[in-house]
Amino acid sequence: MSRDRAWLWLSYAGLLAFAAFFLIRPFLGAGEAYGPRLVPGITYAYSFVVVAAFVPYAVAAWASRRGISFRSAALAGGALHLTVLLAPLTQSQDLYAYLFYGKMWAVHDANPYTVLPLAFASDAWFPWMQWADQASVYGPLWTMVSGGVARLAGNSLGLGYALMKTAILGLGVASTMGIARASELRGRSPGRDVLLGLWNPLIIVALALGGHADVAVVAAVVWALVADRRGRPMPAALLLSAAWLVKAYAGVVLLVYLLALARRRIALGLRGGAVAAVITVLAWLPFWKGPVTLEGLGDIAGRASASLAGQIQLLLEQPLGETAATVVRVVGAAILLGVIVVMTRRPGFADDPWPAAAAAFLAYVAVTPWFLYWHLAAPLVLALVAGSPAVRAAALTFSGTSMLTASFGGSPWGRAVQTSLRYGIPALAAVRVARRPAREGAPPRSQPQRRSSA
Repeated sequence: MSRDRAWLWLSYAGLLAFAAFFLIRPFLGAGEAYGPRLVPGITYAYSFVVVAAFVPYAVAAWASRRGISFRSAALAGGALHLTVLLAPLTQSQDLYAYLFYGKMWAVHDANPYTVLPLAFASDAWFPWMQWADQASVYGPLWTMVSGGVARLAGNSLGLGYALMKTAILGLGVASTMGIARASELRGRSPGRDVLLGLWNPLIIVALALGGHADVAVVAAVVWALVADRRGRPMPAALLLSAAWLVKAYAGVVLLVYLLALARRRIALGLRGGAVAAVITVLAWLPFWKGPVTLEGLGDIAGRASASLAGQIQLLLEQPLGETAATVVRVVGAAILLGVIVVMTRRPGFADDPWPAAAAAFLAYVAVTPWFLYWHLAAPLVLALVAGSPAVRAAALTFSGTSMLTASFGGSPWGRAVQTSLRYGIPALAAVRVARRPAREGAPPRSQPQRRSSA
């Protein structure tokens, strides 16, 4: 066995131990492993374990630099994900929220966008619901999925949990195949891109363990890229529309893609826009009760987390009061728009909009006040298969720093240290890669091909 392969599988053993920790640890506590976890602050539980797991992950990334077969990367990564797939939720409890909102719609015949979960406090599933006073913030397509799961589960929360995780598994498999196909179409190494995605500790805890809806966004975005490369722009527009009807932030990629279609041909852009509009209207139709339907999404959009923009908002609240939230969002939107404008003006954008989409997606992550680490899943995967070297470096590094918790009790200087570490290190990585001169004598990178859409 070569030295690189030895290091690769040694690092994999470390990642397997990391996955086993999250499978075993809940059963060692005093409480019920699958019981309600209403303790505040568990979203970043065991964050130090996740950050530490990036050491073997970095070794695996280095050891695979000369390539790894798709089969080896996928099977080994699949074992990591299967290890935690049915483990108790250790961090985010959002999967239970999906099930409860779905049950409200499919079983209780209530609109989860206009009725609060508190209205069903007597439901046996209610103790697991952490967002009891919050209308649903998830897209209508995801509510339909969770509603179908809730109906099949009947009164069994355990069955609902297993079915929801099974759906997550299916979407994960679709995402893995999509990463491989997208990498091939862009002249990259499918095996290594699958390793960088599937073996990533953040992806493991956010998707396989946490069961977040963002896995549906990942699957839709990578297969939209594949459809576009195959010269099928309308299926690509349909998939991106579905992505933003699961999580609204995916609208960034949809916007960039529609701009690219318009640059190819105005008629093509109009057709893509019509596809997006029709699927959006049809998806919201069962739930629409006027503007009040979007109040839950508006509420969450007005909040701030421990993101860079969120911390800036917190600092500005003392001199500006409630105006601080508006200022941060206006400036953030202007920065995001500026990135989109710059990227769309680059040569070749119309034919290949995906590097621009990856840059815009990551820019959104950088400027949004409401960011949680699982929101990075889709931007990370798109950066892996289509981003520039600098964007890839920033996304991969941020996946490792986004869970750093060093706020020292939440003091202002502690939060500043935490934010600097989370965002400063990825920024430095991106700058370093962007300034790296091209290697002399390196073989030219193969260019992605797109079949005619005529």
